[in-house]
Amino acid sequence: RDTARGMSSAAVVPRHVVPRARVSDATHRAATTARGVRHPAMSRSTSPSGYRRHAHPRVRSRAHRRVPRAVGDARGDGGEAKPAVAVVKTSACPHCRRAEAALREAGIAFVEIDASDAEGVVRDAATAVSGMRTVPQVFVGGACVGGADDTIAAIESGELAERVARASADALDATPPSLAAAAAAAAAAG
Repeated sequence: RDTARGMSSAAVVPRHVVPRARVSDATHRAATTARGVRHPAMSRSTSPSGYRRHAHPRVRSRAHRRVPRAVGDARGDGGEAKPAVAVVKTSACPHCRRAEAALREAGIAFVEIDASDAEGVVRDAATAVSGMRTVPQVFVGGACVGGADDTIAAIESGELAERVARASADALDATPPSLAAAAAAAAAAG
């Protein structure tokens, strides 16, 4: 009998212990937002790029809820509130999705303008108005707020809500006229 270990010599003692699998730091960082909060919809697992193509069920259900009316009572033709915010975006842009998610979370209604037309008419018009060559470009009452980081900072500071309230009270369109014309032309062409 092996008295040092308190076991008989017939007992099987593993020589190599296999540690449990751990989530690597890179995976954890990829599934964590900028504020350090774990985000279930961003876990790396299924698609070739490493991110799931579909949101986590809780996130997906929130994303499909109706966005509340824009602040103020500027009304369009259908009796619903006319949004004072427009987002120029492309469908593949992660920063566009981030800006849209922040606007939805803040309860701010917005109009989406797709800038992925083949001729680049919408993107050229947006660049001419804002001076920015990247997307997203967020407009409030026809004036450019900036990209995703600028929009999120304006939401957190309360500045965006004030701008939306002023634009809604003044019944300003979300998109500048030249950008609205370019978006309409791109929609008619494609």
